[in-house]
Amino acid sequence: MSLAPFRLFVVAGEPSGDQLAGRFVDTLKQLLAPRPVEVVGVGGPRLAGHGQRSLLPLEDLALMGFAEVLPRILRIRRHLRDVEAAVRRIRPDLLLTVDAPGFNLRLLKRLQDLAVRKVHYVAPQAWAWKEGRARALPGLCDHVLYILPFEPAFFARFGVSGSFVGHPVVEEPAQTPDGLRWRAAHAVPATRRLLCLLPGSRRSEVTRHLPILREVVRDLAVDHADLGVVVPTVSSVEGLVREAVAEWPVPTEISTDRSNRFDLFAACDLAIAASGTVTLELALATCPTVVMYQTSALSAWLARRLVKVRYVSLVNLIAGRPVLPELLQEDCTPVRIAAEAQALLDDPDEASAQREAMAGVVRSLVPPSGMQPSEAAVRAALGPLLPDGLALPGSAPELRQLPARGPGCP
Repeated sequence: MSLAPFRLFVVAGEPSGDQLAGRFVDTLKQLLAPRPVEVVGVGGPRLAGHGQRSLLPLEDLALMGFAEVLPRILRIRRHLRDVEAAVRRIRPDLLLTVDAPGFNLRLLKRLQDLAVRKVHYVAPQAWAWKEGRARALPGLCDHVLYILPFEPAFFARFGVSGSFVGHPVVEEPAQTPDGLRWRAAHAVPATRRLLCLLPGSRRSEVTRHLPILREVVRDLAVDHADLGVVVPTVSSVEGLVREAVAEWPVPTEISTDRSNRFDLFAACDLAIAASGTVTLELALATCPTVVMYQTSALSAWLARRLVKVRYVSLVNLIAGRPVLPELLQEDCTPVRIAAEAQALLDDPDEASAQREAMAGVVRSLVPPSGMQPSEAAVRAALGPLLPDGLALPGSAPELRQLPARGPGCP
C-alpha cells in the first residue's frame, strides 16, 4: 500500500533561504523515508531540484530597502494574496517560511486562522532593530528556528516559542578546510603571505570598498614584498572587480569558485572583509580577519539611529566582545585598516588569540544536541508531526576539526 505524501509548503524568499530550505528538505526526506515528500510553494533552483514549481519568481521577493520595494509594492501584495490562497487550497502538513521577514511575517499574519503547523526558519533580526517584529511573532507561527545562540533568550522575553538549531555555516564545508590543499592546487608557495579581500557582493559595496583596499594593499606591500592577494567574488560583480584590480601593485587572483572557499580562507594569512555572514565562514576556517564597511552618509546616519547592537560582525555579536577589529564609516580608511592588518600579520600571539576566539564562536553555532543544523531544524519543525524513533545514521557528529594549515600557513 502506497504512503500518502507529506505535503511541505515552503516560502523561501531569497537565494540564501533557498539553499537553507534545500538542506532542510534533504534531511526531511531521509527522516520520513519511505514516505514521499511533496514540496510546493516559493523558492529557487535548490528547491526546484526537489520538484517544487515556484509560484512566483524568487527575484520578486529578494528585495532590500525602501527604494527597491516601493516600485513593486502592488506586485508584492498580489503575490501575498496568491501564496495565501495556495496555502489555504493545499492545506499542507507543514508550512515552512524561511527568512524574508518583510514578506513572510505578513503571510503568516494572513494565515493565523488556518489550522496547519507553521514554522518560521531564521528569526528576524529584531535584536538589532525593528523590535516590533519580535512583539508580533507570538500567535503568527507555532515555532521559530533560531540560528544564533543568543536568540532564544532574546525572543523568550516576548513569549515566542522557538529552538536554537545551529547555524548552517557549520554544515557547509564538505570536509575540514585545508589551506595547504588550496595552495598546492593554485601553486602558491607555502612561504608566501596571502591576503584575502572580500569587498562585498553588491555593486555599491565593491565600488566603495575596492579603492580603499587598493591603498591598503599598497601599504602592506611595502613591508611584505612577497604579498599575494586573492579576491573571492560572485559572477554578478566579477567584471567590475577584475577591472578594478587590473593595475594593482601585487599579484591578485580573482576567484568565483564557492566550492573551495573554505580551503581558500584557511590558506590565507589574513582577510579583510566587508561585514556579513562571510565573517562566520572566515571564523570556521580560523582565518585572522579585519572587518570593514562604508556606506552612504545618509544610510550611516539612519543606521546609527535605528541599530541597537554594539557590533556589526556576527563573530563579535556572538562572542559579546570585539574579537575582530571593526573599522566602519569614517574609521574605514586605508591607514586604519592597514594598521590593524599589519598588527595581525606581525604579531603571532595576536593572530593566535583571534583564532582561538573564532574557534569558540564556531563551537557555539552547533546545536546542543550535537546534530547537524539541518537535522535539528527538521526535528524542531516537525515537533508533534515527527513519528517516534526516527533517526539518521550518525545523526550526532562531532564538530569538524579546525583547518589544516602547516608550515607557511597561519
